[in-house]
Amino acid sequence: MLLERETEFEALYRAHFSHVYHYILRRIGDRDTAQELTADVFRIVWNRHDRLEGSAVPWLLGIARNVLGNEYRGRKRRQELQLRLREFALHQARQQATC
Repeated sequence: MLLERETEFEALYRAHFSHVYHYILRRIGDRDTAQELTADVFRIVWNRHDRLEGSAVPWLLGIARNVLGNEYRGRKRRQELQLRLREFALHQARQQATC
């Protein structure tokens, strides 16, 4: 059972890795990040492989879209945190300068 699942997954990976990677790369613009996100897609696929019904491409690109959404939200949260930290540091510096 596991060997069959591994064989099916490897075939799916070989057949569609490039398509998923380039889909993500076009939207993210960074090869290293695209590689990591593509790995995330296939990790999710491995965990949910038994749920595949019909054509693999729309399913894979749907997962990729969700992974990209998580990446975009994470980037936005990191940027907002950096902005808050800068503002806090400036506020602290101003307070120390007035003392």
